[in-house]
Amino acid sequence: MDKLKANRKSKKEMEEQLDKTRKREMEEELTTLRLTLEEKDREIKSLQQSKGTLEEQLKLTRSSLEHKDEELQCANKSKGELEEQLNFKRSALNQREYELQCANKSKGEFEEQLNFTRSVLQQREHELRCANKRIQDMDENYMQQFQAMSSAMNQRIKEIESQKQSNHMDKETEKSSTLTLTQTIIQKVFSVFLSMTTSWIWTQCHRDRIKQVENHWQNQLRAVQEQRCKEKDDHHIRLMEMEKHFNEKLQEKRCALNQKQEELQSFKDRVANDVALSIQTGNTESMNNPVGKFRLKEMYDDLIRQWPKIKNSLKSGKDTPPSVKAMIQKTFEETSDAMEQKKKQIDEVFGLNDGVEPTPQRLEEYKLSTIHYLQLNLYYHRKAGSMPCFEDPQDVMDYVRSQCSWLGSLMALNNPPLQPDWDNHDPGMNAWDIFPRKLRSSSFTVL
Repeated sequence: MDKLKANRKSKKEMEEQLDKTRKREMEEELTTLRLTLEEKDREIKSLQQSKGTLEEQLKLTRSSLEHKDEELQCANKSKGELEEQLNFKRSALNQREYELQCANKSKGEFEEQLNFTRSVLQQREHELRCANKRIQDMDENYMQQFQAMSSAMNQRIKEIESQKQSNHMDKETEKSSTLTLTQTIIQKVFSVFLSMTTSWIWTQCHRDRIKQVENHWQNQLRAVQEQRCKEKDDHHIRLMEMEKHFNEKLQEKRCALNQKQEELQSFKDRVANDVALSIQTGNTESMNNPVGKFRLKEMYDDLIRQWPKIKNSLKSGKDTPPSVKAMIQKTFEETSDAMEQKKKQIDEVFGLNDGVEPTPQRLEEYKLSTIHYLQLNLYYHRKAGSMPCFEDPQDVMDYVRSQCSWLGSLMALNNPPLQPDWDNHDPGMNAWDIFPRKLRSSSFTVL
């Protein structure tokens, strides 16, 4: 009986101890869950705060973009008004050119009239030359007549003298006949001289009149040409001044518009960089991010889908499942350690590993952005693809090691870093089931 009581008592103590252990374990689990929930609550609050900040930044960005769009519309409107004014001035210039063409046409008509006048003047000059020739002929004729009359007078004098000698005329009769003959000769000579003088005077007057008419038309033509040239020069100067003025105005508007566009583009780039930086460094997953958390999970699933083909190639060699699993797990761990070392080097560059002062948020964002660019560099250096055909199992082993190293580097550079969940992977009866189906991050999130 005592032994039975002792056994019952020890059993009861064991049950109590077991209950206490279970209770303590449950309390520890409950504490862990509470801590996890508190951590999740803090993460949710930080996400909500970051979401609110991003929404405020987005609102400010939208308002700034709307303001810039309004300024751009105003600039485009002023540009349209300036182009309308320029088109109006161009139409005015075209009208001026048309008027100038009409003036040139009237100038051509005037030149035709002038040419006609010149031809008339040339005809008059020809007629004048013909008249001069006729006058010269008349002068020669008059000279011949004068010479004939002189010879006749001399002959008559000789006849009178002969008659005087023959008939012994008295002195009075001789004197009278000589005087009569002299008067007759003088009258004829005077009439010839008067006719010649009248003809010369008429010719000279006609020549002066033609010269005056020609000088008048030439002066008038010269005045018209000078006036046309002056008007053309003035019109050209006005057109050049107007064109220069409107070109300066247009250049000013273009410079202002280009400046506004540059400011708008700079603002858009700055806002885009800020938003992209917030997306890269925060917990928000971008659909266009080729190395995001879900995209890495897809690449890891692609590697798992390729594993049956890889496994068949490795079975033909001397590799065993434990050695292959050790190689793969070691590759992931080594790449994770290598990327952690690179992160520490980046921290040294940014001066974030001294721990003296708290890290500014902006500097932390720049560091995370640098890590993200390193991740993108590794991704675009070699993208994942289908497995090539290998004949040697060692080549297949090298391919698996290379793929695991590349994908492990990308997952280790993620924020937070990702790793295959080796601890919770149960291969079961299939020893070649090496890759875990889930990924694990530093915050104990299982994907």
